[in-house]
Amino acid sequence: MSLFEALVRKNLSHAKREHSVAGQVSTAEQPPAADEPVVLQDPLETPAPYRRWAVGLRLLTRLTYLARKNTVYRESREALSYELTPADVHGLVEKRLGADSSGRLWTIMARPWVVYPLLLLALFGIGKALMGHYQQRDLDSLFRNDIPQWSELIYQQRVAEIRHNLNRSSVQLDNPTNAVDDERLNSGTSVETVGEQIANEIERVQSSIRARLESYPDVVTALDVLFDRVARTEADALSVIEHVKPVNDALYKHNLPYYLSTIAEVTSCEDLLPERFISRLFGSPEAQGEACTTHAVLTFQVEETRLYSDSRRDHLAFFTRRLDGLSIQEDVLGRVHIGDNSAQILLSNIDNVSNDSRTAVRGGQLKTRLIPDGMPDVYGLESIARRLQSNLINEYVAELNGQVLTRLRRAVGDITGQPVDGLTLAVNRLNNRLADITAFHEVQHLVDQQDNLSKPDWFDVAITPFGRRLASPRMQEHVLWELSAFFTHMAYSEELSGVLLNDLAAITLNPRLQSQPHYYSLRLFLQILFEQQQGKLDREVTPAITLAEVARAYKALAANPSQLAELSRQSYRYLFDQEIPELTLE
Repeated sequence: MSLFEALVRKNLSHAKREHSVAGQVSTAEQPPAADEPVVLQDPLETPAPYRRWAVGLRLLTRLTYLARKNTVYRESREALSYELTPADVHGLVEKRLGADSSGRLWTIMARPWVVYPLLLLALFGIGKALMGHYQQRDLDSLFRNDIPQWSELIYQQRVAEIRHNLNRSSVQLDNPTNAVDDERLNSGTSVETVGEQIANEIERVQSSIRARLESYPDVVTALDVLFDRVARTEADALSVIEHVKPVNDALYKHNLPYYLSTIAEVTSCEDLLPERFISRLFGSPEAQGEACTTHAVLTFQVEETRLYSDSRRDHLAFFTRRLDGLSIQEDVLGRVHIGDNSAQILLSNIDNVSNDSRTAVRGGQLKTRLIPDGMPDVYGLESIARRLQSNLINEYVAELNGQVLTRLRRAVGDITGQPVDGLTLAVNRLNNRLADITAFHEVQHLVDQQDNLSKPDWFDVAITPFGRRLASPRMQEHVLWELSAFFTHMAYSEELSGVLLNDLAAITLNPRLQSQPHYYSLRLFLQILFEQQQGKLDREVTPAITLAEVARAYKALAANPSQLAELSRQSYRYLFDQEIPELTLE
């Protein structure tokens, strides 16, 4: 029984108690006097009996009764019965309403003292949801626009200061007696004015950020410390990075789905442009003349948070997508800030990598990233890379096409006019798998940092051929960490081994990346797997130094990529005297 039917039944019962059926019948049998207005005899057709219910339910209940009464009269006419009294009508209507199984509950719920509080609660809930929606939109705008804008303003302020100093230095060199002409002095004053304007704008944006985050005072405090460090001209990359973690910890504590990272570049002061230009984190040229360090704050949306366990500890990984629109490109797929206890997976960059695979089956062409632009493919590696990449995509497409879910998606797509592309599904699956593997790599960094991975006795000899490029103890430490992580990277690769082999070989084949630890750790990694495959691995590890040695190792490993996961586990066990950590997703 519906709500309004229950209310009609309740009104019928109430009418029986208040009105005498006999009186209604006698009145109905007496015809009205001439010129006397006809008085409506059924009280349930008037608004009065429905006042016990909440406003809004009264009219609908009355209309429900009239509809049922109209049905009774229509059926009576069809049966040629014209002597119905109001009591008969009430009885027939009540009979049509059926059994009174839930009527009592409905009539209680329709009382004003129940409906009005519930209505207020509903309005409060809707208002709170709308407020949360607009607060979320405001936070999105803050991390998408305001923090990147602040970062750009700091860079512009740095450029203005440098140009002002260079201008004054030039004036002093041209005028040893400090006799500065008016035109050049005015030029310097103009730079000072621009710097003041930028400083005012920085303060305005930072104040706006503080005000909009006032509900999270610990986030504001951590951001202020980070902003202060980024704004310092003498700050180096490490001193900035260590202040990112408190911000991310505070955001995670409040369940705010955002993440910050920083990037720094050292370049010649004279080469700084008014617009920020950091071509890439890897391979920045050495600065000529006076060096200047510039910083940027990058913002990300957290799409997922995962906990990985190594049987002793849990490790946090953030799966993030880039929010800011800064003209700064990074080629890394994941990162762990030094001293941090969480990892970041960069989904936007993973998308860029896997999207290259779309052409593996579409058009019969595949643009691999194995050989850098302008570098000749002397050893014919590109064709091998294409085969490994296209084989995986073709396997994914064939497997997905055989799944019931894919067939259902295609059927729905045909109906809606939005066809489902099997290749797109395959690329999406590759995205997810690359994100999973990248997470294992980054979590291995967390394990090694917390366990204080010790340098094996063979390591110093192994990196000797690299010479002074690995003279720095910090660089050596990073190469060791990356080497350890690449073993885990490949050990958990499963069906992705061939594609990962392409990606890793591409890094160590790129001469622009020779300033990065990944370049050297992969020269070791590929050679170690090659020697393990040939049954010749010993503790006198030698890296692949020449391009010919890298090509030889790559070709041998590419011939049977299904071995790579097991080769990685065997090599790690032999060289580090322990098993690769068994990482499980909590």
